[in-house]
Amino acid sequence: MSKAFDEIYCQSCSKAIKKDAKICVACGTKNKQNKKFYYELIAFLLCLVFGYLGFHNFYAGNKTKISLSCLFISIVSFLLTVLLYKKQD
Repeated sequence: MSKAFDEIYCQSCSKAIKKDAKICVACGTKNKQNKKFYYELIAFLLCLVFGYLGFHNFYAGNKTKISLSCLFISIVSFLLTVLLYKKQD
């Protein structure tokens, strides 16, 4: 069976279904792949607005990038606190 450009495979039964179909006509399960664009759009908007803080990594679930961005923010915050405290003395 050949797959057309507007078709995807059902994750449950592996039958070809339309991309915009909400449920599979063969087995009746919900099509979760049509929400992928929505999640990519949310990640892009988070990256665009809060990219310098790495908030898009929290949404995407990149654990190593999350820990590195938290470490970076902590170090920068600590250094700013030390510098501001020294200026007051």
